[in-house]
Amino acid sequence: MTTPIENIRWCAPEVVRGASSSTQSDVWSYGMTCLELLSGKTPYNEIIRDISVLRAIDKGELPNRPRTDATLHGLSDSVWVLLQKCWQIEPKSRPPISVVKTTLQRIRERGLIGM
Repeated sequence: MTTPIENIRWCAPEVVRGASSSTQSDVWSYGMTCLELLSGKTPYNEIIRDISVLRAIDKGELPNRPRTDATLHGLSDSVWVLLQKCWQIEPKSRPPISVVKTTLQRIRERGLIGM
């Protein structure tokens, strides 16, 4: 028996395809949550229907970088690169959350994001 995925826009591709959640899929979701917080918009906000988002994720398409004032809220180039690492299609290629945390701290120390 399968259960519907209610928050497809934050789900890692492997979860979309029916795998159980893992720490690697949580890193993907964390990256999507950061994108939402920094941009003020849901991931894949340019795609209206969730079924279309599902197809995009299944094809390996990533969200577009926001063209809003997200940079003012901390979405610097360095943070964008980190988010893209969180969204690697292969789960084992995603950084552990401890590395994500350390990287964000370094970016902040270098003054590249405000928190």
